[in-house]
Amino acid sequence: MKRMYCEQEARLVQALSSGSLSSALEKHAAECPICGEVMLVTELLRSGMEESPPQLPDAGLVWWKAQLASRRAAMQRATVALGIVRLLAYSAAVAVVAWTLFEALRLSSLNSTLAQYAAAFSRGLSGSAMTLSVLGAGMAVLTTLLGSLYILWSDS
Repeated sequence: MKRMYCEQEARLVQALSSGSLSSALEKHAAECPICGEVMLVTELLRSGMEESPPQLPDAGLVWWKAQLASRRAAMQRATVALGIVRLLAYSAAVAVVAWTLFEALRLSSLNSTLAQYAAAFSRGLSGSAMTLSVLGAGMAVLTTLLGSLYILWSDS
């Protein structure tokens, strides 16, 4: 049966911790596998303690990097929202152009189209042109308002 302990182990540990290892205990540790392990572990722990401790970065540098990362994340969130507002504005502009082209192509001839537009501008907006203008102005105000509110709320 394999031994799990040694009677000399406690004395060896005490001698190693005090630094007064006798030659008899050293000879015993060379012959005894249990005490040999104690010696090996003690040597490994002492060699690990002699090494310099790991160098930690400066706290100010860590704080600065954290602030920089926070600002970048906030800027990314803000640019995403502004991109969405910009996309809505472009969509509204495309809708206005498409509606205008649709109305122009729907009429019978270019001359009559120009005459109708000239008459509409001369007497003011009416019908579908008025609806389209109000819709476009409302979309512009809405997208501007949403973008401004986002910027105001993200600062606080």
